[in-house]
Amino acid sequence: MDSAQQAFDASLLEGTFNVEMARRTIELESHQMVFNPTGFGRNLAPLIANHIHPGSVVCEVGIGSGVLCILAGLIGAEVTGLDINPHAVHMARRNWQRNQLPEHKARFLHSEVFSALAADPQQRFDLIWSNPPLLPKIDSLDQAIHDREGFEVAGEHGRQVLDGVLGHAHKWLNSGGRAMTIATSLQGWRDTEQLLERDWQSYEVLREVELELTDECGPPYIDWWLEQQANDGEERIYQQNGKWMHKLWYLEACK
Repeated sequence: MDSAQQAFDASLLEGTFNVEMARRTIELESHQMVFNPTGFGRNLAPLIANHIHPGSVVCEVGIGSGVLCILAGLIGAEVTGLDINPHAVHMARRNWQRNQLPEHKARFLHSEVFSALAADPQQRFDLIWSNPPLLPKIDSLDQAIHDREGFEVAGEHGRQVLDGVLGHAHKWLNSGGRAMTIATSLQGWRDTEQLLERDWQSYEVLREVELELTDECGPPYIDWWLEQQANDGEERIYQQNGKWMHKLWYLEACK
């Protein structure tokens, strides 16, 4: 029995629901320790679907419920899903089966970014994508993992997964392969741009949006982001009509 099966607690299941992704209906089972599909994932869905065809070999970093992996499977891809949350790994397997997809076409692995792939160094993908967590680690806060929101913390500057994807995905891609991810001004754009220019042949901002901070981004995080931008002059948040806002970028990088 692997860590995902060992971690599973059936008492935390929340029921089933349907979600529409890129003109496909996907049935999901929800769990209190696993993220359900977000607006970010819904917007990412058609972007990745445009680059998947039957026989594609694809990988997602940070799978949550597994919905985007399932979308790829419904199109006909061979899927690898990676997540540091063992509950997510287990639920992605359950949801894959729930949508009657062939078991041999997917593997879901407990992994810190790409660490689980070290055992298979010859593996290569046509497409890698991620909707990474973004909250910084703040010592004065209780950021222990009590529920699904605890997995939104991503290292000292909220960049741990984003940096792992942009800094290493190209090593796991076939020639001409691409990575798609989401970055935000909360994480700082300069470091993101530096990785894109250093490790990728080309990149494109597919979409830029302005968003209000969500409820979990309360005063301690606002203070932290304001302090960071005071230190380095790089805008992370700003006020608009009395609301705190940030910028979000959907990115595509080509090897």
